[in-house]
Amino acid sequence: MGCDPIILIGVDHRFEFKKGVNDSLSPFQVWKVGARKTVFQSIEGTAIHRFLRTYREVKKQMKKERGESLERTDFWVASDATNPTHFDPRYVSGEAKRFSMPSPEISEKQFDCAHRWATDNDRKILNATPGTALESFPKIDFESLF
Repeated sequence: MGCDPIILIGVDHRFEFKKGVNDSLSPFQVWKVGARKTVFQSIEGTAIHRFLRTYREVKKQMKKERGESLERTDFWVASDATNPTHFDPRYVSGEAKRFSMPSPEISEKQFDCAHRWATDNDRKILNATPGTALESFPKIDFESLF
């Protein structure tokens, strides 16, 4: 699509939950309860479908290596968070919603992969998120964009 540089905004990469809430988190599967299967079927055969299938396999392998149960799916609800999780509170309010937990170590590997791809293809990915914890990309000042 010719985007160069690609500038990330809003990727703070911080996950803060109340004590006792599982912290193995999944950034790619944030679905309303019951919608996940329908959404996954609707993208069958696409690149994102293949990516999510690969992601699931990587996550299973990492759980296996850590000795964690492969059958358990961990969810969180808005009340589990110690700080706001989204810039717009309407995202987590209203009807009861469950979200899959993010996996920071998996997403970091994927961000690192994106950085390598960009470098190998003479592209730049820059992170302009104020206060970001993501180290995969060079940072630029958000205010410098305007």
